[in-house]
Amino acid sequence: MIRSKIIKLFSIVVLLFFLDSNSLGITQLQIVSKNISSNILIVDDEGDGDYESIQKAVDNAKAGDVIRIYSGVYREHVIIKKRVVLEGIPFEYGSGDDTGRPVVDGSDRGDVVVIEANGCEINGLKIVRSGREYSMKTGVKILSDNCLIHNNTLEDNFIGISASASKNCTFRDNLVLCNIFGMYLSHPIGCNIINNRFYNSGLIVLASSGEILTNTIVGNWVNNKPISFYIGISNRVISGLTCGEMILIDCKNVTVKNLRVKNTSVGLIVENCSSLKVCNSIFENIHRGGISLHGKNCEIYNNTFYNCSYGCYLEGGMNFYIHHNNFIRVFKHDQPTLSWIKKHQTFVESENIVFDKNYWDDWIGLKHQGLRFIPKVIPGFRKYWHKVLNIFPVFVFDKNPALTPYNNFSV
Repeated sequence: MIRSKIIKLFSIVVLLFFLDSNSLGITQLQIVSKNISSNILIVDDEGDGDYESIQKAVDNAKAGDVIRIYSGVYREHVIIKKRVVLEGIPFEYGSGDDTGRPVVDGSDRGDVVVIEANGCEINGLKIVRSGREYSMKTGVKILSDNCLIHNNTLEDNFIGISASASKNCTFRDNLVLCNIFGMYLSHPIGCNIINNRFYNSGLIVLASSGEILTNTIVGNWVNNKPISFYIGISNRVISGLTCGEMILIDCKNVTVKNLRVKNTSVGLIVENCSSLKVCNSIFENIHRGGISLHGKNCEIYNNTFYNCSYGCYLEGGMNFYIHHNNFIRVFKHDQPTLSWIKKHQTFVESENIVFDKNYWDDWIGLKHQGLRFIPKVIPGFRKYWHKVLNIFPVFVFDKNPALTPYNNFSV
């Protein structure tokens, strides 16, 4: 009898929940259950726990287990192929005097933590040193869905956190420091990117407006300034905005001016925009592109790019007019190859590009007056899906480089 009443009461509660959801306009119900495991594995770098290695604990865990990692330094690369929780504990376990978040150190040799299983969680860890040379190696690399990455510190990696086409993941309350790319999310679906703090790093989101609108992206800051998103807007002038980074997706006939962005991954990310103008802005100390631009019929003028690995980098599209800008200390200084083409690559898969009357501090005509008849050579790549010529170098030219910087720009 008691069991019957409980079942009836539970049914009423479920019915009321659905009625309330419908009244709020919710058309789809997601139930996320978190199984609490009775199996807790202890990792301590001095041998006082069950394991000294995180990877050994993961290998011996069962799906649903919690792996508690106590304060210390763990120099290893972890691959997770089952649903587990990695939980950092900021104090010593047993003997020893370690304090602070446990550190997972990749020693500059590749991805530090790779998640291949759905439903994993990582919290309370400091994940460092995947390698900062041009490698795209990551602190936490997600190849799965429904993962929760929160309350971690990602520092001194090429990419702090990466995810490709992942669904229903949550990234919140992470501190992301001094990574080339702070967080690199490609085509996320139904994800939550909430209250992350980026310093000398930034958020990269590559997605269509339809994809991006499935995600919740709020409360994220770059160098104590907000990240500004504009999705699907038209016929707008954005002037003098204070932000740590700006992202435009599927916008048309938009002018961005008087923007100043510094010390981040990419200053202005432009995805699939047309008739865009960017002018009178300064992009300074940017790890990758001051502007990363994908679109058509775009004009970039009267801007300064200083100490940016790419300056204005064209990521695909057509009809670009780039003129009267300053390009000072612009080349890929983290590119290990000796290839001049790769170090100075400015565009890929882009057509009908016009560079005109820009100031280039590395133009040969500035150093040798007798060579001022030589234009500024600007290399890029065009992709050919061929076994040998997969990526082929192509060149455009600025035939009229300026002899002095515009607007009296000085560092």
